[in-house]
Amino acid sequence: MVNIIETRDLSKTYLMGKVEVPALRGVNIAVEKGEFVAIMGSSGSGKSTLLNMIGMLDTPTSGKVIIEGVDVSEMDENQRADFRLNKLGFIFQFFNLFMELTALENVAFPILIVKRKDFEERAMRLLDLVGLSDRANHKPAELSGGQQQRVAIARALANEPALLLADEPTANLDTKSSEQIIEMLMELNKSGQTIVMVTHEPELGKRADRIIWLKDGMIKNEF
Repeated sequence: MVNIIETRDLSKTYLMGKVEVPALRGVNIAVEKGEFVAIMGSSGSGKSTLLNMIGMLDTPTSGKVIIEGVDVSEMDENQRADFRLNKLGFIFQFFNLFMELTALENVAFPILIVKRKDFEERAMRLLDLVGLSDRANHKPAELSGGQQQRVAIARALANEPALLLADEPTANLDTKSSEQIIEMLMELNKSGQTIVMVTHEPELGKRADRIIWLKDGMIKNEF
């Protein structure tokens, strides 16, 4: 199988005043195309830091992040932004929707940036995929938490990303909405979407193909 992600001796140290705080210590992972991988660990284990490195939202202190054979850690900020827009989709714990835009406009936004002419048609298809075509003209404040997360999933898929990154995607949802989001992620994975997800919920982790367990910024176990 082809690896879509590799990290090589990935380390990240934050400077807190005059104190160096290591968040990642030489992490090596590989994720194959089509895999659904959960990154788990206790608070402060480095799981969100690792996801941010893979998602190019932060830069490593040392080591490499390789996505689809490209060493993204060597890119400048403009190259990183372009790569993120075209190759990566993000689902966040707090949805991160534009509150002044409708569901349709939120989903269409990244499609507009890449100047696709079918932005409205594609956005509507994606809203239909997540079961929200009837809420296309509603703003986030008019939607439930579960519905907002489904809009966020549709937006994450806007530019047909090679990799979908999810950071605690069910943490702020009730049990029923959480199950809907889990099932949706599993269906996307069955259709071939590669997913890397950070979660602290054991039941959600069990749905993944593989769990990478972090402790103190290092891989403790994989199973």
